[in-house]
This record gives sequence, C-alpha cells and structure tokens, in this order.
Amino acid sequence: MITRLYRLWLIGVLSVAASCWLKAQSDAPAWRTELGAGLITTPTFRGADDYQVLLVPDVRVSYGEAFSASIARGARYVAWSDGATSIGPLVRLDFGRDADGDSPFRIAGDDPVELRGLHEVDTTVQAGAFVQHRVGDWSVEAEVLQGVNGHEGLTVDLSFDYTVRLTSNDGGKGPPAFLVTGPRVQWANSAYHDAYFGVTTADVVTSGLPYYAADGGVGSAGWGLRYIRPVSRQAVLIAFAGYDKLLGSAADSPLVRLRGDTNQFSAGVFVSFKL
Repeated sequence: MITRLYRLWLIGVLSVAASCWLKAQSDAPAWRTELGAGLITTPTFRGADDYQVLLVPDVRVSYGEAFSASIARGARYVAWSDGATSIGPLVRLDFGRDADGDSPFRIAGDDPVELRGLHEVDTTVQAGAFVQHRVGDWSVEAEVLQGVNGHEGLTVDLSFDYTVRLTSNDGGKGPPAFLVTGPRVQWANSAYHDAYFGVTTADVVTSGLPYYAADGGVGSAGWGLRYIRPVSRQAVLIAFAGYDKLLGSAADSPLVRLRGDTNQFSAGVFVSFKL
C-alpha cells in the first residue's frame, strides 16, 4: 500500500523524463509499460526539519504521447495538441498524511514526533486539467487540481524548465544525456493549506500547538535540477535535487515555525526500465 509520501510528484517528474527518452526510440504509438525504483531523501513531512530516506517503486503505463498513468503523476490524457501546446484532463491521488507520519517505504529516518496529536489528512482524489507549452529547449506547464473528497482543496502548480542536451561519451554516436532545470511555484486555497498546515481546536488539546487557520495563497516556490542518462535501449538513470521555500500561510503555521523549517530540500536517484 502506498501512503503518505512527501512530494511524490518528484517521482512523477522523473518518470516523465525517462519516458520522453524511451518513447523517442519509436514514432509509432503503442502501449508501453515502465518499471522503476528510486532512493529519495526528503523531509519527514511537508515543513519538517528532519529528513528520511525512501526506497520507492513506480509503475507507468502509456500509449504514445496521448495517454499516461502512474502512481506518482496520476492519469492524464492529451485532448488537444498542436505540437507545441498540449491540453487535457488530469486525475491524481494525494496520499495525505498519517498522524504519526509513517511511511512503508522509509529505510532510514524516524517517525516525526512533531505530528503527534495533529489530525490526519485523508487520501484525496484530485481532478483537473493541465496545459503544457514548449518553445525550443524551454517548456512551461500548469496543473489545476481540485480535491473531490478528503481535504477538498484546490491547488495550482506552475513550473518552467530549460533542457540542455549533453553529448554522449562516445562522440555523439550513442543516445545523449539531458540536464533539465527550472523554477516551480504552488498556489493553494485555504482548504488545502488548512489540511496540511492548520491546527484545529481538537489539535490544540492533543498536540500542544496554538490554534491556526491557514489562508489561501502561494504556499511554496523552489527550483529543481534533473540529470537524465540513458543506460541502454531499455533503461535510463535519473539523478535529481530540489529546493522549496514554504511561503505565506504555510510558512506561518505553528507546525512549521515551532517544530519545522521553511527550507525544504530533496535529492535522489531513480532507475526506469521499459518492458
């Protein structure tokens, strides 16, 4: 069972990066299955100052460039595309947060005691849409997702990427590697921020933190860096690092101010195989 993974979308980004290279080997649309696993270092919860190491599996199914589905990135369908701009619906699971911050994939690090006495965030189905536009080596993507159960929050994620094509070690005869980097920002409404950063009246009694009702607004901004290296025709290796700064209502939460940190770092390595 996959539960309560911090920033699981990072794995989705890596899966997409790997898939782009694998699909480039064939222009004919076809069903493809990719299996992957990664070692990821992240905070123990969003806003934590302690870190953990996760060993995380991932499965991705796709059909050409029109449809893709994975645990991390959800299911998306390209309803319209002119080659540069793609638009379509998106469905994703937000796996929420356990009261004890436990994760079945943790191989190093302890359960965060900072969450004791705080409410759980239930697993939430999020539905919405995405828009992606590419110009040369630049790309911009926006995702809008509304929780239909659970926290019922609304999120808007915006990311910019610049891709550098690196020559292979054999003088350009083999497949190239890629370096992808760029900023990202997330806006969320009060329902989403209150679920992850709010302190309810019941939480006050059980956690010792002061009452806090979170507002909507920009909750984080950061930068990501990914290195994508083909290993063979079926496998690709990805290394990544990222930094996010909690802002606004998220940064003002007593959970973050008194027990955590607004500076959030992530790093890891990921391997994906095409079956």
